[in-house]
Amino acid sequence: MSKDPAVLFYTSDFLVGTAPMTWEEKGVYITLLCYQHQLGPLSKEQITKIVGYFPDKILVKFRLENDKYVNLRMREETKRRSLYCESRKKNAKKAHRAYAKHMDNHMETITEDIDTDIKSYLPNNIPDTIDRVIEFFTNNVSTKEEAEKYFDYFKSNGWKVGRSSMKDWQAAARNWIRRSKQGGTYGRNEGVSRRGTGTNESKKYDGLERVIT
Repeated sequence: MSKDPAVLFYTSDFLVGTAPMTWEEKGVYITLLCYQHQLGPLSKEQITKIVGYFPDKILVKFRLENDKYVNLRMREETKRRSLYCESRKKNAKKAHRAYAKHMDNHMETITEDIDTDIKSYLPNNIPDTIDRVIEFFTNNVSTKEEAEKYFDYFKSNGWKVGRSSMKDWQAAARNWIRRSKQGGTYGRNEGVSRRGTGTNESKKYDGLERVIT
């Protein structure tokens, strides 16, 4: 089976996450992401051969696992793409069987299957790991502490916004970040309370903090 040539790429996240980089550093970063997608985690020797030197500054975006460097977001999106493609194959088989059985209920059956699978694999439903939440918060000029508060809060309530299931965790996260900068906090019976956290703690977000762990 040939290697999947594509992966979902979030241009906005990339632009924000690479804002402090030089053009050369951005080129090195996107090149290493492409090689990871095609080859998997990269060794120090592979990176040095690809780039021509060992880019320590860029590798803060990668995690060292078993003597190889891996970008967590790229690994997650590669896995998500693989699951999505598998779901399409399964639905194609279901469609063929449904057509053979009865043409009248064909469209209804396939539409239900596709809608269910798409909702399961859409990236904006709920985050798979806290690492992705931390990366999103730091890329959006917030902190690891706020990311952990956000993740714990919504995980504890079953990823609900009010009484409804969360539809877009990144939109909810951006709202959380805006409210945290204004001194607000999520309340129990409403979306957001403006009364603050009760600690009189003043938080200022100056500059760009991006610590990818």
